[in-house]
This record gives sequence, C-alpha cells and structure tokens, in this order.
Amino acid sequence: FSRATKALVEFMQELSSFYLDAAKDRLYIAAQASHRRRSCQTVLRWLAENLARAMGPVLCHLAEDIWQALPGENAEPSIFLTGWCAPFPRDGEAEPGAALTTFREALVVRNPVNLALERARKAGRIGGGL
Repeated sequence: FSRATKALVEFMQELSSFYLDAAKDRLYIAAQASHRRRSCQTVLRWLAENLARAMGPVLCHLAEDIWQALPGENAEPSIFLTGWCAPFPRDGEAEPGAALTTFREALVVRNPVNLALERARKAGRIGGGL
C-alpha cells in the first residue's frame, strides 16, 4: 500500500511541477472555445480519469470521489465499472514516438530555462509567471 501510494504521489508531484504548470498557462491565455484550450482540457480530463483508475485498487474512496467530482457526464456511475487505464488516443500524431521525443527535449532545457527566468525575476527584468 505505502509503496503504491508513494509512487502515485511522486508521479503527481512531477506532473504538477512540469505539465500542469504549462497547461495552466495555456488555459489562462487561450480563448475559451479555441482548439488549443479544448485540447488541453481533453488531456487533463484523460489524466484525471486514468489517475483515479490507477489509484482505485489502493485508494478506492479517493478514486471514487474524484470520479464523482469530474465535470460533465461520466460513461459509468462508478469508476470501478470503467475498467483499467486507457491509452491516450493518438489520432493525428505525425509518427509514433514524436510526442515523446519532443517531451524529452523539453525536459532537457527545463531546468536551465527556469534558472534563467528566476535570475531575471530577482533582477527585476521580468515579472512573475502566469
């Protein structure tokens, strides 16, 4: 139980510090009905559903609470009637693995860019992020 819970928490912390931080900016900036914003919302919905499914076997009440709190209509009345985690639909991907390659490249530059931004903030050259 504790190892599974720890792994889920660590994954969600990493997700929050990287992807969700960037997603937040997209959601604030993009027009409400834009493809960019709707795409981001689709990914966030998929993440919430599948994180709830993944935690279901060890954190059953939390998983069900998440499922019931999701906006919109759920296909099933309980998360435990939905089956296991579903792969994200890959329609329109130019080539298999292209998104993973881009993601890895972003991870390589993430820390140096964040350090440069923090230095610029401290020097008063830029304000805070979104």
